[in-house]
Amino acid sequence: MAQWMEQVRRWHRLWHTCLVEHRGPGPFGDPSYWERRYRWSSGAPREWFVPSRVAARSAAATSRRQARVLHLGCGLSTLGRDVCELLGGRATNVDCSTTALAKLEAAVDDPFSQQSYVRWDAATEPPFGDFDLLLDKGTMDALQFSGSDALVNYFDALRFWLRRDALYLYWSDDVPEMKLDLLRAAFPPDDGWDVSFTVEDDDDDDNLAAGGFLGASSSSWTYYRYSVTRSEKKAFIKA
Repeated sequence: MAQWMEQVRRWHRLWHTCLVEHRGPGPFGDPSYWERRYRWSSGAPREWFVPSRVAARSAAATSRRQARVLHLGCGLSTLGRDVCELLGGRATNVDCSTTALAKLEAAVDDPFSQQSYVRWDAATEPPFGDFDLLLDKGTMDALQFSGSDALVNYFDALRFWLRRDALYLYWSDDVPEMKLDLLRAAFPPDDGWDVSFTVEDDDDDDNLAAGGFLGASSSSWTYYRYSVTRSEKKAFIKA
């Protein structure tokens, strides 16, 4: 087993002991839970965590134009479309729920065929294709509840996509004191990875407090945008 995999599993054991065993396991790692939620939902869009337009502006300010975008765990979010409206390019929206993909495709106006929808299970399936910009708005947070195998599979896919000129942007309400340890375990700086974070900006006209932990309401939520790329590929990121 690769050393980074061992470190990810170690992080997960500590997280499970310190957090999950005190709060209960939660249903968020179970695909059937999300499938039921999407079936009950009236339709897209439905945003978890940061509003799509806020995340899209953040991604557009960081990435290059005409990017090949991969929206990981899209659910009912229009982030893929919103990023393409700002950057051009094309977006592949992936999720393990066919219900979510069907509802999202039905809701998104796509006159220039910039969007595609693919079923992909981040917890078990290998990566596919090549992309420039990887977007994750809460997907990793849900995968943590699926177990260490799911996290390792997800990170293995991310490492595949990031092997070239790619950038991974991940939005979460998990604090850097916790989440940076996980990201640096999966992407060790000594192995040539660059991991950083910033507090996401509200831009005054969007309410970032509308989501909270996996959609829970909160009036004082802070969101972070984590970034991962190869250190030698920093030229890909705008200064």
